[in-house]
Amino acid sequence: MRRASRPPTVLCVQYTNPASLPVLERIGAILAKQGQDVFFVGTQGFGQAHLELELGPSVRVSLVKFRTPGALQKLNYVWWSLRVLAFAIVLRPVSIYASDVMATPAALIAAMLLRIPTVYHEHDYAAGQRTIFDALLQNTRSALLRRAVCSVAPNEQRMMQLVKDGAREDRATVVRNYPSVGEVGPERSVCSNPVLWLHYHGSLVPARLPLSLIEALALLPSQVKLRIMGFEPYGRDYRNELLRRVEELNLGNRVDVRKSVARHRELLEIANQGDVGLCLLGDLDEFNHRSMVGASQKPYEYLACGMAVLVERTPEWCQAFVDPGYGLACDSGKPESIASAIGQFVDDRSRTREMGELGRRRIMVEWNYENEFGPVAASFGTVRR
Repeated sequence: MRRASRPPTVLCVQYTNPASLPVLERIGAILAKQGQDVFFVGTQGFGQAHLELELGPSVRVSLVKFRTPGALQKLNYVWWSLRVLAFAIVLRPVSIYASDVMATPAALIAAMLLRIPTVYHEHDYAAGQRTIFDALLQNTRSALLRRAVCSVAPNEQRMMQLVKDGAREDRATVVRNYPSVGEVGPERSVCSNPVLWLHYHGSLVPARLPLSLIEALALLPSQVKLRIMGFEPYGRDYRNELLRRVEELNLGNRVDVRKSVARHRELLEIANQGDVGLCLLGDLDEFNHRSMVGASQKPYEYLACGMAVLVERTPEWCQAFVDPGYGLACDSGKPESIASAIGQFVDDRSRTREMGELGRRRIMVEWNYENEFGPVAASFGTVRR
C-alpha cells in the first residue's frame, strides 16, 4: 500500500510573534484551506507572550522566548536563525514567506542553500543604518528582494519603495491589510443606548493615540466614552502617561483602558460593541505614517465590526474613508478638531450607524483578504482545488 504524500509546506518566518500580525493568521488560514501545511517560526515578542494564533491541523507554530536587548538577545537571534534553517532542511517547504526585515538573513540563507522560492512581505519600512547590524539587515533585505518570486507591500507607496530597494517591478504587488470575510460582524441596528463608545485597538504610542484625544474627550458630553485596547512596544511607558492625563481631567469614569486579549477574534468581538473606531496618525514626517492607507488594518477592522471611523485629515485618508461615506476626519493634534468631529457622531446616531454599515458591506463584498490575497497565492505553489 502506497504511503500518502505529505501536503506541501509553506515556512513563515518573522522575528516576532506571528499572532501580533493578524494578516499572518489570515494568510495561514487561506493557504491551509487551499491544501498547504503552514509552519510559523517566530518569537514571543515583548508583551506578546499571551498572544495566540488560531491554529488548525494544517497550521503550526514554533516560538522562541523573548529576550531584552543585550548579549542574550543577540544569542537568541542566532538561535532563532538556526531554527529557521533547521526547519527548512527538515520540512523542505515549497516556499519561504518572510514578513519582516529581521527575518531576511535567515530566509536568504535558507533560500540560497536549499533553492527554495521566497516571498517577502514587508509591513513596515525599516530605513536607516545606525549600526553595522542595521547595514547587514538592509543588505540582506535588498538581496532577498532581488531573489524573491514575489515582493508584497500593503500599498502603492511602499511597493514602489520595495522596487527602489531591489525588488523586480514585475514581481512586486500590493496586498492591502483587509480583514477576512469570517471576521466581518453581523449587521447592527441603530443604537438606542445614549452612550457613544469610541474604540481604539493597537499599539499604545503617542503618534497613534495622542494626548489630544483625551483632551478632546473633556470637551464632549459625558455620554461619550473611550475604550482603549493594546500593548506598549518595548521601552515605552505611554499607558501610564495616558492614565495620568485621564486623572488630571477627571475622566476616569469615561475611559476604559484594557490590555490586549489572547486571540484576535476575541478583540474583534469587543470591537463589535463600539460605535466609532479611531485611526489617528501624528508624525506625518515619518515614512510609515505618511503611507498608512492600506497598511493600517485598524480602519478596515473597525468597518468590519460595523463602526464608523474617525481618521486623520489628509487627502489619502479622506479619499479612502470620508468621501465614500464611512466616517469623518479631523486634525489629531488639535483637541477642538477631534471634539468637533466626534460631536457630529453624537448629534446623528442614525447616520453614524449607517456609515458603519456601509463600510461593513464594502468589507464583505470587496475589501476582504480573500479577494486581496488571491492573486498572490500562486507564488506559494498553491494548487487550487
